[in-house]
Amino acid sequence: MLEGYIYIIENPDSRLGLLKIGKTSRSVKERLNELNNTSIGEDLVLIKKFHVEQVDRVEKIIHKKLEFCRHNKEWFQIDKDAAIFLVDDICSKYSSTYLNLKKRAIDLWWSLKKHPNEENYWLLPDLVNDIRRGHPGMISEIEKEIGEKII
Repeated sequence: MLEGYIYIIENPDSRLGLLKIGKTSRSVKERLNELNNTSIGEDLVLIKKFHVEQVDRVEKIIHKKLEFCRHNKEWFQIDKDAAIFLVDDICSKYSSTYLNLKKRAIDLWWSLKKHPNEENYWLLPDLVNDIRRGHPGMISEIEKEIGEKII
C-alpha cells in the first residue's frame, strides 16, 4: 500500500482505555463501519485520522514505537492525547506536503551544487527558514541524506 490513512479508534466500552491504531487504503468511515459490524457492544469511535504516503511503513513505525503499551495486535493501552501526539508526529513526516518540501530542498541543493549560480542562492536560505519554522527536524534529515550541512 502506498498511500492511505492511519487511524486512531476508541472502544467506549473498554474499561482499559484501549485504542486501536491501524491503517486502511479505503475510506476510514468504511473501515470503521466494517469494524463496528464485528464488534460487540457500543460502536467504536474514530478519534483521529491521518493521510500518509507509505502507509504500511508508517503503521510499522508507529506500532514499533508503541510496543511498550501493546495490549493485543493493533490495540494499545495508552493515553488518548499521548497517542494522538505520537501518531501525528510520525505521520507528519510521511505526508505528501512534508515529503514534497523535503524533495524540493534536496533538489535545489543538488541543483546549486552542480550549477552554481548566484541568482538562485537566495532561494536556499528562504527555503531553509521555511523548513525550520514548520519542520525543524527536517533539516537534519536533509543534511544526513546529502552528507553535508545545508547552511
